[in-house]
Amino acid sequence: MEYIDDKIQDLLTKLPSECSCIDYKVVPYDRYKDHEFIRDVIAMLNSEEGLNKEKFIVFGVTNERKLRGIDTTEWRDDNEWQHLLAGLFLPIKDMLVMRYLVCYRVIFLL
Repeated sequence: MEYIDDKIQDLLTKLPSECSCIDYKVVPYDRYKDHEFIRDVIAMLNSEEGLNKEKFIVFGVTNERKLRGIDTTEWRDDNEWQHLLAGLFLPIKDMLVMRYLVCYRVIFLL
């Protein structure tokens, strides 16, 4: 767990450009558009560039790579994210949902 914490801290400090392994979202996916979340995860997993690399979807970051944070009432329970992928193609154990407080902003990572 220490390794992944360091990796996430580095990601949130540097805020690199989006790529096949990193996707920034200003707000979490709408409950009525779960297909968009599943589509984005499948796209990341199918990317040849991202093969055998860790992948991150980060909520609370603008397209200009500015930390915005999100209102915690916008966040869905962690098990809802895992349930969307369970049995489709990704074992639940391979998905980590984390919540970080950065500069007094709550940032969520899938």
